[in-house]
Amino acid sequence: MSGARRRGWLLLALCCAGCGQRPGEPGPPRFVLEGSLGQLMGLGYDEARLRFAPLESLALDFVRIRPLSGGGPDGGDASAGNSEDLVLQLAYRLQGDDPPNRQRIDLTFLDVSGGGRTALARNVSGDPRRTFPPLRVGSLFLERAPNNDAPGPVAGEFNLTFQNGAEVASGRTVFGRFSARVVPP
Repeated sequence: MSGARRRGWLLLALCCAGCGQRPGEPGPPRFVLEGSLGQLMGLGYDEARLRFAPLESLALDFVRIRPLSGGGPDGGDASAGNSEDLVLQLAYRLQGDDPPNRQRIDLTFLDVSGGGRTALARNVSGDPRRTFPPLRVGSLFLERAPNNDAPGPVAGEFNLTFQNGAEVASGRTVFGRFSARVVPP
């Protein structure tokens, strides 16, 4: 093998070794939510989805896609599909209201019985944290109202600040801009 060819193969091997990614492992996330909550848990995601049930609810899901791997015929890894982690879910009960359309909604609104209209959740493989403390401050802005018949992307932004307390995310913030694909509820 010529010296130039050997150097080319060596350079390729070093580049592959340097990235640290093994087959079946996810690459870096496409997007990352910001805020102090990121010091405690990963907030990287690959896709934002907006689920909308007219007059009932909307849910904004930040999803991390992880490839599954299985044994190939020669004992190596073979792609077996994908798994999804729910990095953050922001669900809001509309309770008969129209969805936001170029307006900011206060996520700390209470329903008629005094309960919160906003629910936050997380479901990441290997991470036992699934819930968050109550919100102290929070808002959501959508640049257009979601429409299940016109499922184009909906851009927007949100910000959350959790109440102080003893739970893991207490007093922390998370915020970000997004472009979410509208999906059926």
